[in-house]
Amino acid sequence: MTHEHTTDAEAVAGFGELVERVTVLHNIIHWSASYRDLTALLGEPSFTDGSAWAAFAPLSLGDEAELAEWCLLARVTDLEQIRIRANELGWAASASTMGGHEARVTLTAPSGLIVIAYTPVRR
Repeated sequence: MTHEHTTDAEAVAGFGELVERVTVLHNIIHWSASYRDLTALLGEPSFTDGSAWAAFAPLSLGDEAELAEWCLLARVTDLEQIRIRANELGWAASASTMGGHEARVTLTAPSGLIVIAYTPVRR
């Protein structure tokens, strides 16, 4: 006879269905040197603001001092729903803030994994 045991975190649905895509963010103060190196390796980015942000197919590059050197970016359509679901799973979720190109919420998993959930904003 097997006993099924479900923890509280397992009982709450994850939030993968709310995420459109996930990429890795390399966040470094030496943005211009890293941009040059990544362009040499990967070719031109699909998006760049030319000074602090670039998106390549396999990863993104940024220079924001308050972020970890490496984390994940999750493009979403509903930041509030991501915050709610993350909290239900025991993740810490910041208040929504505006970045240079997006609205975002920083999510920190109990393991320490950092995910920046974001929704692009047209200005």
